[in-house]
Amino acid sequence: SVLAEKLDFLKHPRLGWFILFGNEDAMKNFVSSMLTGINKVRHRRFLTLEDSLEFLVSVDSTLPSVEDILESN
Repeated sequence: SVLAEKLDFLKHPRLGWFILFGNEDAMKNFVSSMLTGINKVRHRRFLTLEDSLEFLVSVDSTLPSVEDILESN
């Protein structure tokens, strides 16, 4: 199906964390949780970009600081 093709990236063996931020829509959150759960994907949801980046930096010490990331954009 078209949906399965679009979500094929969730099965990539080198996929690390699937991060979502900025969406408080209950239905979208439910669907994303279901899709990542079915595919056994590590995922987290945050309200802001900054919170998302802080999490990623906390799990990967090779990343630059949040401040450096935000300044480069």
